[in-house]
Parts: sequence; C-alpha cells; structure tokens
Amino acid sequence: MKKIFSKKSTVFFAIILIYILSQVLGTYIIKTSFIKYKMDELLPKLVNISQELYFGSTTVSKNTDFILKAYDLSGVEIKIFNESTLESFPIYEEKLNSKLKSYTQKVVTDKQLSILDKIDGQSAESIIIGVPIMWKEDIKGIVFLLKPASDFKAVLDGFTIIFTILLLFGTSVFAFISKLYLDESKKLEQMRRNYVANVSHELKSPVAAIIALTETLADNLISDPNKKSKYYEIILNESRGLQKLISDMLELSKLQSGNLIFEKSRVNGINFMSKIHKKYTILFDELDISFQITDAAMNLPDLYTNEDRILQLLNILLDNSRKFLNKNGSIQIDAEIFKNYVKLHVIDNGSGIDEDSIKNIFERFNKIENEKNKEGNGLGLSIAKEIVEGLNETISVSSIKDVKTSFSFTVHRAN
Repeated sequence: MKKIFSKKSTVFFAIILIYILSQVLGTYIIKTSFIKYKMDELLPKLVNISQELYFGSTTVSKNTDFILKAYDLSGVEIKIFNESTLESFPIYEEKLNSKLKSYTQKVVTDKQLSILDKIDGQSAESIIIGVPIMWKEDIKGIVFLLKPASDFKAVLDGFTIIFTILLLFGTSVFAFISKLYLDESKKLEQMRRNYVANVSHELKSPVAAIIALTETLADNLISDPNKKSKYYEIILNESRGLQKLISDMLELSKLQSGNLIFEKSRVNGINFMSKIHKKYTILFDELDISFQITDAAMNLPDLYTNEDRILQLLNILLDNSRKFLNKNGSIQIDAEIFKNYVKLHVIDNGSGIDEDSIKNIFERFNKIENEKNKEGNGLGLSIAKEIVEGLNETISVSSIKDVKTSFSFTVHRAN
C-alpha cells in the first residue's frame, strides 16, 4: 500500500480513470432514466395518435411542446394537420425526414423506438419516440414524436459539475489521508530503525566485554587469582545486565502487543501500602536513603486495580528515583484522594530532569546519563507507561532541576 501511495503518477492516472469511468457510467444511468421517464410521459399520447391515424384522422390537437412526423411503409410522408410547426424545432425538414426514415425498419421490427439523438442542425439532442400505425397486426405506417431534450442536457451538465466538485473534494481528502498515512509510515519506520539501533547498542557493549574477558581467561593470560575473580565478577554482572535487558524487552513487547488483559479487583489500599512500606524501608535504609510514606498514602481507600501491576509500577518508579539521588537523598510517596480515584506521587530530591528530557521520558531506550544510572537500559519508564495505559490510568512527571522530581499516576477507587 505504501508503494502504491508513493507512486504519484499511478495515483494520478487512477483518479483520471475513475473520473472517465464515472462520467461514462453516470451519463448512461441518467440517459436511461431520462428516456424511461419521457417514455412514460409521451408514449400513451403517441399510441393514441397512431390509432387515430390508422382510422384516417389527420388532425391532432394543438400542441407546441413536440412535433409529429408520420410515414407510410413506402416512406411517403403522411401529412398531419396540427398547430405545431418546425419553427420551434430549428432544423431542416429534409434532414429530419432522412433521420426518421432511417429508424422505420427498427420500429416495424421492435414495435417501438425510444432514443436520444442529435439531428444535424440541432444544438442539442432530442428524445425520439416511434410506434407503428397499426390495428391488431395490420401496420400501415410509422409515426414519430420529437421533443427537444434541453432538460436532459441541464441534468447532465448539473451531474458533471456536481461530480467534478465531489471528485476534487474526494481527491483532496484522499491526498490528505495518504499524506497522513505516509507520514505515519515514515514515523513508524524511523521508530523501528531507532529501536533496532538502540537494541544493537545496548547489546554491543556487554557482549564485547564478555567476549574480551572470556578470551583472556580461556587463553590463560591471567594467573593472579584475585584478578581472575574480578574478571568473573565483571562477566557475571554483564550477563545479568543482558538478562535484564532481554527480560524488559520481552515484557515491553507483551505490554505493547495489546493482547494482555489486566484483570482488576478490589485491593485494600492500607494493606497494599503497608507492603510497600515494609519492603522499601528496609531496602532504602541499607542504601542510606531516607524513605517516607505520608499519612494520606498510608491510609488509602480501597482501590479497583491489578495489584501486581501497580506493585510493578511502584517498583519501577522507586528504582528510577533511587538512581538519581545524591548524598542525603530522600524518596517520598504521597497521595491525593478524589471521589473516583486517588493520585499517587513518587517524589525524590535527586538531580532532576531537564525540560528536553521530560518530553521523551517514557520513550524506549531513553536513558538519562547519570553516574548511578549506568546499569539502566532505558526501558523501565516505557514499561511503566504501558502498565498505566493498560489499566486505563494516567501518568505524568514534573521536575525542578537539582531540587526534586515527581512521578504521579492515578488509580481508580473501588465502588
């Protein structure tokens, strides 16, 4: 589809072809409908006239709306006395007679003729209807009714104008949608390339380190036991980093596939926050980080969510805050309680995030360089974003450089 859209000449010729085919089809439909309409209107009149002519009447009631011409089977004109004249039908009579006589055999064979045709000298087409002058199976001649089809031309011109306008409008809409599609395709393609490049970059360094250190050990170039132990430790750490990267990539892929359904249930807010408090108070105390959960957060109302996913989300945000703390670092969990939801805030007093980085903070492999963030792979916050969206919640971030950073997300309350 992208290739088709990218070939402008193909699109142009396709539009021209559609225009031509639509004009031909539209003209055919209008013409067929017009002839049927006129036949329904004029045929009964012409049949009555043909019967009158069969029985010898040559006088027709006054009618200046159409003219009549009649011929016997040998082609001699039957004079009809009426007050219609060729003055309202600006053509030469000999051309008219020639044209009508050419239809005689068709009328005799088919017992009827209805056609739109242009006679030499006319500026527009006329509706021509012909029937035999007959009674039962005896045919004495042919009678024709002619009426200028100026209303047909008006309808056809109107159709052409309206169709052209609609086609131009449709083409404009098509061009706009095509441009959006191409732009989106280019954007997705660029994202794919960036993703591959980022994955390659993240894999390249640890793999290179593991290979280099393993080759050194395999060649017995290191004899010092302490140095060997150090090499093994580095290999182990690099392998663990690769394992986490692969695990995070798989997790992110599952979340972004749209096939995961997050089962929600009632969660006791107080019990949930007690688990967080117990786990991270011990962990952060070992890291010499001040950790606090406010009274508002400790006394959450019952929530309606997926407890495991919210726990995973808080783990990501708390771990992210830890990476950017300086000396005397502190992390706080606070909460705002609203009627239908609560908003949790994970706040730290770390180095903060600049405005340019905040714009792409939830993008894959978007890693803010920091001395304590060397082990990160830039996927954590992307996973956090997908979890929040999977739960139909929202997440945001605000930061003051070198003062504080706050990640905030919503959780629905249980009814």
